[in-house]
Amino acid sequence: IIPKEMTEFSDYTYSQHFGGKSVPVFLPRKDLLQYITSRATSVDPDIFNGTSEQQTQQLHQIKFRTEVLSVDYDAVINQFIVKSRSIEGTSNGGAGEVDVARYDYCIWAGGQHGKPRIPRPILHLLRVGGSFTKLNDPKSGDANDKVSSVPFKGKILHSSHMSHFNSAVRDKRVVLIGDASSAEDLALQAV
Repeated sequence: IIPKEMTEFSDYTYSQHFGGKSVPVFLPRKDLLQYITSRATSVDPDIFNGTSEQQTQQLHQIKFRTEVLSVDYDAVINQFIVKSRSIEGTSNGGAGEVDVARYDYCIWAGGQHGKPRIPRPILHLLRVGGSFTKLNDPKSGDANDKVSSVPFKGKILHSSHMSHFNSAVRDKRVVLIGDASSAEDLALQAV
């Protein structure tokens, strides 16, 4: 769940979409989907139909039911090379042919289906104990630095493990490391 202020388009406001009606801070998914779909179709009414001239020119191309096989950055041409294929069955029942496309930018938006990432310095700190100051610069610190070097013995979870979050934190002291909507969502669940 993301607050509406983080998902509103500057050129198509919630007030415009919902006819000036007040909307909750956390929009229901169906309302958010309707808002995003309306914004997309206001730019290109055929964006989801695969028939517009813009899609032919690949300005707005959406490929549904497609598996991304690889994404590589080519520093020579300064572009991302993306290999994908349709997961729709072909006439012989197999997967579609591999498609190769080039892009100037790549946004990884795997969400909870992506590979969880905990920054190595934080993971190391939790596993061996110590402080960030000492971790980043072992020569730093002063005589008053009394940080324990006892490893953390509790459970380490990534926000993608939210289905187990409530049982993992029940009746426990919890530290959340993060500053985005996932951390906020988990903080609200923990109280």
